[in-house]
Amino acid sequence: MIGLCLTVTIAMIAMTDRVDGWLAVPWRRSGPRFDVRDLPDFLDVVSLALSCGTSVPEALALGARHGPASISGRLAGVVGAIDRHAAFGPALDSARLESDDPLAVILDVLQQGHVEGTALTARLEALSVDYRRIALSRDNAEARRLSVRILFPMVLCMVPAFALLTIVPVLGATLNAS
Repeated sequence: MIGLCLTVTIAMIAMTDRVDGWLAVPWRRSGPRFDVRDLPDFLDVVSLALSCGTSVPEALALGARHGPASISGRLAGVVGAIDRHAAFGPALDSARLESDDPLAVILDVLQQGHVEGTALTARLEALSVDYRRIALSRDNAEARRLSVRILFPMVLCMVPAFALLTIVPVLGATLNAS
């Protein structure tokens, strides 16, 4: 009984996810969901490619191909344009990102570095550190909300199991004694 309740509790937590204030089931989402936690890995791949001597467009294409899937999907148009040997500026325009999108900030830094010819690895590493801090603060906030999120499954499953294991045997023994 406890195993069943524990399994149901874990399943309820694993199958639900909070998206834009609504309770959503993960398998109903289309494709990998973009998350700021993916940006440092993407930036590390691009920075590594740039430090090895590749051009900015090639480094961006490598980052999109070998980085997190959520970013690869959002940069598919850019990578396609780079593969067709389009100019870098128009290739970046094919991403169609909002100006407040963190990925748009990265693309602006890459475009500026490509146009000016400046070294980008230090700027990309600084952005990576910033996004790691943002991801850590979001993870900490998520951990603080976990206790509230797990409260309902705990009350629903664990309290009845506790009652069945502790109170019911005592009541049964009391009724048999009388």
